[in-house]
Amino acid sequence: MYEEIRKPRMLQDVPLSLIRPLPVLYYANKFVTSQISVKVRNLYQSNLTYLGDALLLIGQLINNIEFRDVASYIQDMDQTISTSHIEKIQSLSLDLARLCTLAKQELRNKSHEIKMTAMNLYSKQVDPLKILVISTDQNMDNVQKVMGILKGFCQYSVDCSQYDSPVLNHKLVDSDFIIFSSTSSPEIHQQVKKIDTYRTPGLAIVPINSKSTDIERAVRHGSQLLKTGLPVLFRMFTPLRIFTTIEKTYLAYHLR
Repeated sequence: MYEEIRKPRMLQDVPLSLIRPLPVLYYANKFVTSQISVKVRNLYQSNLTYLGDALLLIGQLINNIEFRDVASYIQDMDQTISTSHIEKIQSLSLDLARLCTLAKQELRNKSHEIKMTAMNLYSKQVDPLKILVISTDQNMDNVQKVMGILKGFCQYSVDCSQYDSPVLNHKLVDSDFIIFSSTSSPEIHQQVKKIDTYRTPGLAIVPINSKSTDIERAVRHGSQLLKTGLPVLFRMFTPLRIFTTIEKTYLAYHLR
């Protein structure tokens, strides 16, 4: 399953550019109902197309016919979203892990070229989710670090706002997903409750770097938010973890 290949030992040889579309492909099929918006359908189809084209390009870069064969299989796949496709995505994910383990040296030799080529392809083919990072305290270091990961590694369209900014309401309306940069604020619960009225999915992050007392308070608030159903990422997190959590949350919200 996709959840299984997220384990570090399974993913250590797979370029992030090939993992990037998997959460959308897996969770869209897992959560699908009879109601599928145009936005979700386009997100799914563009990620599926990107994965096939990225495999084709990587296969050409490292001169590996197996990558090109899997790319052809993906390009021929039915692009509809259905629970019947979950096993195909699971099998595809494990095939990618196997292929990349066998070709790990070739992938390492071309790692920079693969990264730059795949990122350029992704930006051309996938219309990214619009992420709004809301700063709930005065520590802008947290905001900048989160935005750097979201833009540089996850390739989202990212904007930010202070919670008390007069333009916040306008930015909320234009966003697909909300991220609270910190859970250390004593007012975080009221802030989350107010934002929830915009019916936009989101998550909260416990500060990456902070004083010990702030971390203790942030973890306590984060644990309380988890009980309300809001996803929370605690302390350090990888790009893989954050884009998986964002897209799982986004698709569950719109498909369930």
